Amino acid sequence: MAMDITIKTIKEELLRRNNNFHESIKRIQNGLVCNACSIIIPVYNQMDVLNFCLNSLQTQKNAPPFEVIIVDDYSKKSLDRKRFPQTKFPIHCYRLNKNVGSSITRNVGLRWSNNDVIIFLDADMIVPNNFVYEHSRCHPTHSNNISIGYREHILKGYFKIRKRKIADPKRDFRYERYIPIAWKKEYPRISSEVFGKTYYLLKESDNFLEFGKGRIIGIWTLPHMVLTSSMAVRKTNILKVGGFDPRFVASWYEDTFLGAKLIANGAKVIPLLNITGWHIVRNISNLTLRKKQAIFKNRQLYDLLINGKMELRKPSDFLDKLKQYDRFTKKVF
Repeated sequence: MAMDITIKTIKEELLRRNNNFHESIKRIQNGLVCNACSIIIPVYNQMDVLNFCLNSLQTQKNAPPFEVIIVDDYSKKSLDRKRFPQTKFPIHCYRLNKNVGSSITRNVGLRWSNNDVIIFLDADMIVPNNFVYEHSRCHPTHSNNISIGYREHILKGYFKIRKRKIADPKRDFRYERYIPIAWKKEYPRISSEVFGKTYYLLKESDNFLEFGKGRIIGIWTLPHMVLTSSMAVRKTNILKVGGFDPRFVASWYEDTFLGAKLIANGAKVIPLLNITGWHIVRNISNLTLRKKQAIFKNRQLYDLLINGKMELRKPSDFLDKLKQYDRFTKKVF
């Protein structure tokens, strides 16, 4: 379905788009996989968990060739190659000379990536050995898909992994989530009937197949399912919609808005429960007042931007625009 030029906003375009990814699945089942991919990992003061992430990438099986691009958003300590494990895959590390936030950091990763299938992965994720393979096979040539992996939170310490080894997708809010009544204050425009209930997003949407056309389940729409903790997309598609919006400085809703733009441009969201990873958290109750304020601010920005105009670009033009970040980017190794 081509974009309707009479439609004025991203939100209006989302109302037209279904998420029937059956045709995409047929192509995947026919064995059409990508030749290579780039894994982009933004980092900010996370050296203590980054090696866990890199070590899990060492275990990948049946994966196409891949590179890892680490972009350091001006951490207190610069990343040192000597502290990294020896890897079978190439690692390219870039450091920004000022803290710019996760949107620009990921755009810098796009700037230096060498392959057309991009996997976004957070530095505090530990992924299973089929992670790269399953993401990469969702993106045959000329496809327009968003593959998303699930995650289970664990406190730093690695204890659950030693005991259970496999992360549980049912621990991810995109599988099942109770919405507390206390959240009414954070979502004043949503009906009070929504709160105090448990939602089973996969079941209620038939594995996201019925989650298109602006449908709301609880407080979530299809773009809310798109998280860069474990997500893959073709580079040409992300460049067409202008990459990550730099107006999202803190790490909330920048991936949701990217998802909204991609879906508005025809992308299908494919959930991959079989690559559920571990998300290492330092503190379960780490939502400080400052972070809550940042989330609220970004939620307001998201609501504003999806009511704005959808703009498409030539991938080469936006790639040229990304060169503006070169002035404060240094290659470390």
